[in-house]
Amino acid sequence: MGARRAKDGPRGRKGGGDRTPIDSSFLLDHTTSAAHDAFETGVTQAATPARKPPSRRAPRPKADVFATTEHPAVEPRHPVNAQSLKSLGSVKLPRNWEHLPAEWDAAAIDRWETGSLPTARPIQSTSDGLSVGRPVGGVSTVRRKQRAVRGSVAVVMLLLVTLLFSHTKDILAWQRPLLQAAFSSSLTHKPARSSLQGLYEECRISDRALCLPRLTQMGRGGFDVVLNYDSLLGSAADVLAYADQAQRDGLQVIWSLHYLWYYDATDIRPQFSALAATCACSDNASFIAYIVGLVRNLPATWGYYVGDEVQSSDHAVVMKYAEMFHQLDPTHPRLYVADAQSNNPVWQDKSPFFDTAEVIGDDHYPVGRAGYSVESTAAIAKGIQSSADRHKVQPAIVLQSFSFKEYSDPNSRAVCSPWPSCTSFPTRAQMGTMLSLTLSNSRPRLVLWYSFFDIMRSDAPAQHWNDLVAVVSASDHAIAR
Repeated sequence: MGARRAKDGPRGRKGGGDRTPIDSSFLLDHTTSAAHDAFETGVTQAATPARKPPSRRAPRPKADVFATTEHPAVEPRHPVNAQSLKSLGSVKLPRNWEHLPAEWDAAAIDRWETGSLPTARPIQSTSDGLSVGRPVGGVSTVRRKQRAVRGSVAVVMLLLVTLLFSHTKDILAWQRPLLQAAFSSSLTHKPARSSLQGLYEECRISDRALCLPRLTQMGRGGFDVVLNYDSLLGSAADVLAYADQAQRDGLQVIWSLHYLWYYDATDIRPQFSALAATCACSDNASFIAYIVGLVRNLPATWGYYVGDEVQSSDHAVVMKYAEMFHQLDPTHPRLYVADAQSNNPVWQDKSPFFDTAEVIGDDHYPVGRAGYSVESTAAIAKGIQSSADRHKVQPAIVLQSFSFKEYSDPNSRAVCSPWPSCTSFPTRAQMGTMLSLTLSNSRPRLVLWYSFFDIMRSDAPAQHWNDLVAVVSASDHAIAR
């Protein structure tokens, strides 16, 4: 086709010799010889002046530009080429008309414009802007190529997803510390409670793999404090690690010093050999000073547990140790808890231990206990508040989140009959009632739940734990309203 353009181009007719018109660039290639002569002699009607020809620079190719070849079904009755189109000043030129084959007629051009020609492909341009290459397919071919590309992309994405899932464990392995840190930092944003929510725990702190994740679980559950019976059963490094983990999880620790007085007549150090190993202690007093000195400046320290359901006859020895703790650390409070169903309960103002602690209260376990109900919590909470006000201390209460079935001692078996079918875990509704009655009848500094370790060793730990967490959360929402 290029040779034909050179021979039949608008610069002159085939075999035209010297008869080139003054300006014939706008004449159509199919103009007859007679018409051509008439134009030169001025006989024919005045031709429409030619518009300013477009720039000779080839247009920048676009993604939807198509070059075409001759369609076999189109007969070239009225050949059209790029130069002759310049004369069509009153006609709307098709897009990229420079690339149209010279032999195409108007119908072929229309079909090309509407995209109905099947033999088309995107124009490829050389460095000088001219289109090169021969078309190999039409619009349908391009669409098939587009679908093929999309299919290839989908396959690649599927392979990437498969690869990602195959390495999920490896990814989580290195991301786990980051995720834990991010989650733990969010746990510090807890409701501003006037009554702190806490848990009793029994986990030997030397077993960090067991105890530290349990702290994280408590923090995630929305609790504020933990009282671990075994918080001294480990080395000094274990104590510091436990406190550090508690702080990261948004918890404070009530250090369990309440059984130190049990060994008053003997050497305490052998009972806590791992902790004593790093203490240059010569007696019980220096060992206690070492313990308090280890934890008193820790941000996670809430205070000290000085007594747990102690008989009135032991008041003197409990007072001796409680005073020792206070002299070593006068800035943190001490906690004492009695049994609400004992002969020296706080709520009935029968306890002699008001002088041993700044925070004092009773534990109340009515579920599965003959003669008691969850509704009795109101009277007990009100009595604790009244006694605390009278003795100018702050009230506390310990509520039930365990089943007496978890214990087999004679005292537990005596709470109800027939044993153990008469016992059960408190339901979510029962725990909710106990907490609601407590907060509506008193202003406790602490609300502790006994106990986390009983929940964890129960036959349905997830259920009981979720029940307790839901009760505490619901209470926060009720207070907020």
